[in-house]
Amino acid sequence: MPLSVSYNMTIVPYLTSALASIAVLGYLIAKIFPWIKYDFTNIRIIAQVCVRRLQYRNKLLIEIFEEKVDKIPKKTFLIFQDERYSYEFADKQMNKIARTALTVGIKKGDIVAVLMTNSPNFIWTAYDEKLITVVEELYPDLEAQGIKVYVIGAKDKILHNGFQLLDDIFANASDQRPIKNSLDGIDYCTPICYIFTSGTTGLPKAAIISQDKAVKGALLMNMASVGKNDIVYTPLPLYHSAAGLIALGVVVVKGATLVLSSKFSASHFMEDCCKHKVTAIQYIGELCRYLCLTPKSANDKNHCIRVAVGNGLRPDIWKEFSDRFNIPNIFEFYAATEGNVILFNPVNKFGSIGRSSPLLELLVPIAIIKFDVITEQPVRGDDGFCKRVAFNEPGLMVALIKNNFKFDGYKGNRSLSEKKVLRDVFKKGDLYFNSGDLMELDEDYFIYFKDRTGDTFRWKGENVSTGEVANVLTDISWIEDANVYGVHIPGQDGRAGMASLSLMQGDLSNTDLQTISDQCCGLLPSYAWPRFIRIQNTHNMTSTFKLQKMDLVKEGFDPEKVKPNPLYYLDLGKRTYLPLTAEPYHNIVSGKIRL
Repeated sequence: MPLSVSYNMTIVPYLTSALASIAVLGYLIAKIFPWIKYDFTNIRIIAQVCVRRLQYRNKLLIEIFEEKVDKIPKKTFLIFQDERYSYEFADKQMNKIARTALTVGIKKGDIVAVLMTNSPNFIWTAYDEKLITVVEELYPDLEAQGIKVYVIGAKDKILHNGFQLLDDIFANASDQRPIKNSLDGIDYCTPICYIFTSGTTGLPKAAIISQDKAVKGALLMNMASVGKNDIVYTPLPLYHSAAGLIALGVVVVKGATLVLSSKFSASHFMEDCCKHKVTAIQYIGELCRYLCLTPKSANDKNHCIRVAVGNGLRPDIWKEFSDRFNIPNIFEFYAATEGNVILFNPVNKFGSIGRSSPLLELLVPIAIIKFDVITEQPVRGDDGFCKRVAFNEPGLMVALIKNNFKFDGYKGNRSLSEKKVLRDVFKKGDLYFNSGDLMELDEDYFIYFKDRTGDTFRWKGENVSTGEVANVLTDISWIEDANVYGVHIPGQDGRAGMASLSLMQGDLSNTDLQTISDQCCGLLPSYAWPRFIRIQNTHNMTSTFKLQKMDLVKEGFDPEKVKPNPLYYLDLGKRTYLPLTAEPYHNIVSGKIRL
């Protein structure tokens, strides 16, 4: 027998034994740690992103864009209102705006405010220099505040005194790139822009977005395998991070195509996607629910969409949205504009925003800790440190602040940034980012969003999740939106639940009021039943489809303050809602009517 054959035959038993041992070990690990199979998917994606991140090491986002321009100049970069713009054209427009800015004295380090809605011009401007995106109106007396205002393309519009029209300068500006040394001194820590948070529960704050964070944001959709051959659709405002960093970012980094809508339209969403052969869509908040409320059409399934990427998709809408529009791959993620970590759910686990197992925590250092919704502070033990929650227990999500997970904070008053930092969480000297979000962890280490810390309230000694109550209410077909919050009743501990509802059409009948009562009393624990119902034609929302409730909380349940909105209270004896007029209001305040 030849030596080689003899040698091979000799090692066969050992090889078989080794493979069997590996198989047994794998079986035991899967048996003891059934959740670990999900970890492998997350680890693979994290590893891929790390490799891609290294590819762009020491490169700024604008430099990555210019590389794509040089490589694919004629490829369509942007589609807006049926107009197509190539990478080359976009680059030339950016160059002209940059040179126009230099001509009027805008220099490196200046902060430029961009006041625009979704349009190609927003992109040409935003990719030129550091900027601050704002949605508030500028004050009338701009000159006195040292603010210069430049306008391009005003046409026949009347300009405020002190505004400088730049059309002539722009028209004559060169479309060649500015000299390279204009980027000298700019590194990964340099801010690329300031993006205002949406102001859901407080005033908007200008989050600092560094070059490093911009590139990381650009790679987020790439985690869902969005690449160079994709056509990405977003109807979200470019002045927020979802569209401005994540959707536009992945297009720039991968050399893909962006279809931009001027604003979200539920009736035109799928029509746009079919027309432009969109392969990846971006969603946020209630957008998917609004799409599900539209009349069914052939466009629901006659499209090329293979993946939906976003955050805030409600568990009860998830399957309906996926089935109706035939989008099996939904990539839900969690990220805050000012936050320092990203979580993601790559396995279509309904309702989950991501995972954090003991293994994954080594890679993405987050924790969910006990939280007191009354004091709005973490619960600390006798040793002064925070405690982790048990499975299926709501708690505050925090993320370790360290080199690879920096928290850049907000522009302006440092106290705003300090409020988002927790110290001495698990050991002396550690720093954690306070997400302000309450999360739950299940036995497989999937994470579920429960509520904002300022939204959850306590009633009858129990914590009430506004999101849970809102989901139950909007399951009623004729309720369009439910904005749930807590209101104070004199002499009562905690806050009573109140729901402001907008209806599909018409007013509430007695039968409708009974339906609301039956729905809430049948599906919610008694402490979570809304004690008050208010009807509004429309709700104030942020531009990212988040309901605003600060003014509603201030108005409370006083009929005089909420006029002309209809108001109702829950009669616990009759288990139905009755009109809340002056008499029952005073009886509730005096304690004659107990809720």
